[in-house]
Amino acid sequence: MNTEYTKKISNTLQPAADRIRRDRIDQGYTQEALLERCRALGAHFSIQSLRRAERSERVARSTLEGIAQALGKDMAHYLSEAVREGQSAADGISGEWLAFSVEDDRLSAPYILEENMVISRDPDGNYQVTCYALNFPRTEPTRNVTKVGDILMGQIYISEWEPPIGYGSFQLQILRENTFLEGYVTWYDSDSRRIEASRYLAVRKGIPDFDACVQAAKAMLEKDMAWFAARKNGG
Repeated sequence: MNTEYTKKISNTLQPAADRIRRDRIDQGYTQEALLERCRALGAHFSIQSLRRAERSERVARSTLEGIAQALGKDMAHYLSEAVREGQSAADGISGEWLAFSVEDDRLSAPYILEENMVISRDPDGNYQVTCYALNFPRTEPTRNVTKVGDILMGQIYISEWEPPIGYGSFQLQILRENTFLEGYVTWYDSDSRRIEASRYLAVRKGIPDFDACVQAAKAMLEKDMAWFAARKNGG
């Protein structure tokens, strides 16, 4: 088997062309204008790649991520139905989640950070987790993601920031029949100049009790915020 070809294919995805085309048109973009929007947000690919995506031809993961970010959607929204069904059947955790953790900065009290989390797995079994913040524009890709038993772990980073700022790690336990993730995320805090940590929770989208699980997750983190503030202040 041609290993270079296999590696190339494993780093590409088959998009849902109709969804991309519909959302682009609904938002008033020509293909050229959408490409400019993608580039303004830091995604760099050619007009030919965008056209391939709108023909449902395989494109690089980074291309699909850039299109999704420009159109304000999760990347999983633009995966073909066959890919999404295959991922779900393969491991039980691939798909879209709503994730929560606690953050703060020098100008604010601690707050609950909400993120759209997309978990996917390529044909070689490698996991990828990407988080899209809802409080403000920020995308957090991951690397070295591993699933061992019911534990999902990896490193998270913000590509626009200089290490160690924006770099951290996470460990999540898979609970409630693959519908709830609970664990911790750690990162280097440039304000306190030390390693900070927060409980990290995620609820699978589309489950029957989604709203109740979201409320429970937020309640858990609201109790953590006072402790987080005290730790941040050296208490």
